[in-house]
Order: sequence, then structure tokens, then C-alpha cells
Amino acid sequence: MALVLILKDDTSSPLDGGSTWFAGQEEHDADTFIFPTQEELAAIEPKDRATALQIPENILKEMSTAGLAETCINYPMISEMAFYNSLEIGFGRIKSQFNGLQELFVRTDVADILVPIFVSMDLTKLNQYAEYPTLKFHYICIMLYQEPVLTALTTEQKNDLMKAISEKRKLINSKYVDHFSLYNLEILEQRIK
Repeated sequence: MALVLILKDDTSSPLDGGSTWFAGQEEHDADTFIFPTQEELAAIEPKDRATALQIPENILKEMSTAGLAETCINYPMISEMAFYNSLEIGFGRIKSQFNGLQELFVRTDVADILVPIFVSMDLTKLNQYAEYPTLKFHYICIMLYQEPVLTALTTEQKNDLMKAISEKRKLINSKYVDHFSLYNLEILEQRIK
């Protein structure tokens, strides 16, 4: 099965039910890569899925960092993180298999893109509309505490993240304690300090 780049020209995302859960998601870059649907993926042998989900190199290098970040957030195999001893180990495995994540973390503006995504992330909408909302939340936290992001953070971005972490912690404790764990949020906080 061959993957095809589809240019987004609307405000919906195939994985979030058409509702946005972070700022800018409704203004998709034209170069956001669209993965096969779950039905199309089911037709691919499990051993071949990671290969089939690679972004063609000529497209990958031309994508904006914002388009690439959203593509990585929508990566269909993030549920694979749950099959490892920790989500961080699972993330490392996904990163080693997916050229989109590899490219994202060599971009010099990666922090400029990921910080606003995290800060604006609406946990209510994430929980309501995203596929695998709990994993997606942890996935984004882990993305943020990768070394290339941490070393690129400005003081202002660190402050923005710390404020957002505090707000998300309060919301999780008051409303979503059964939906979202604080574990990776706390790791993110520790690594920012």
C-alpha cells in the first residue's frame, strides 16, 4: 500500500473527530501529512506498518515545523507506547521507527512550535475528541522533555510551560483524575527546572 500526501484544506483532523484541542490546529498547514485511516492500516501487515507510515523524504524535508509537529501528533501508532515497560521507552521506540519524529527533533524551532501546542492544549476537548487521549497527552509531554526541546527553551517558554503545567495539574486533580496521570507532567516539570 502506498501512502499519499493529502493537502488539508479544511479545519478537521481525521483523528480528533473534527474538533480542535490545541490552538492553531484549525489553521492546518498545507503540508501536514495525512496518514492512512485506521481501516487502511488494518489492511497492512502489523510488521509492515511502521515502514508504511514513513513520510517520503522529499516531502519530509519540505514540511514546515508546524506541519511536521502536527503530523507527529497525529501519528497513528502512538498506542504502541503502551506495550513497553514505560511510556518513555515506548516513545523512544516510536521515535527510532518514525522519520517524522527524527526530523522534528533536529529542527531548530521545535520548541517554538511544541510549547504553544502544550500551553493551549484543552484537556476537555482532548479527552472528548482525540483518539487515545491519555496516550496523546503523555506523548506530547514526552515530546517536550526531549533534549533538543529542553536545550532550546527560552526563559519565557520555560515560564509558560511551568504555568501551563500548574494549570493542567489542577484541572487533572479536580476533573480528570481518572483520565490523565500526572506522571509525565511531573517529569516534564522536573526537567524544565
